[in-house]
Amino acid sequence: MLPLQTTFRNLTSYYINAFSNINRNFHSNQPLWALPLRKKKKVDPQLLKERAEKKIRRLQRDIRKLEKVARQCKPLSEMDIPRKAMRDSERIRPPPVLTKEELQERAELNYVWSQYKRRQHLAEMKAIQRVVAAQEKALDALEEVSQDLYNEAIQPDPFDTF
Repeated sequence: MLPLQTTFRNLTSYYINAFSNINRNFHSNQPLWALPLRKKKKVDPQLLKERAEKKIRRLQRDIRKLEKVARQCKPLSEMDIPRKAMRDSERIRPPPVLTKEELQERAELNYVWSQYKRRQHLAEMKAIQRVVAAQEKALDALEEVSQDLYNEAIQPDPFDTF
């Protein structure tokens, strides 16, 4: 082989390898496969204004129709009482029959519940009394320090609403 041919062969293989590496790093996705976008048509501004006005008129008309419909009361089928139920005036469920054990258990539960609620009420009352006592103690200390601050502190808060 001639030296020129080997050089040419080496060069061509070099460029082929270089281009194949480029192709490996070149990625495409579906949006790139799409057709080119069409040119936007120029739209007359007067035409756009007319379309917008027409849309507004249509919406106003629909609103008027809905307002007319809103005035009419729709009958509620859920509120209708069936005629059979109207005739049956004695539709009262009988009270459940309780045994002595169930009555005793209910009485015990009621007693335990009332005791629990009483203890809870007493704890809340003690907490309120502690807070009130602390407030009074703080007001007494404030009165000893400054009478003006005390008078300001005992004024009702104008922003506090009950």
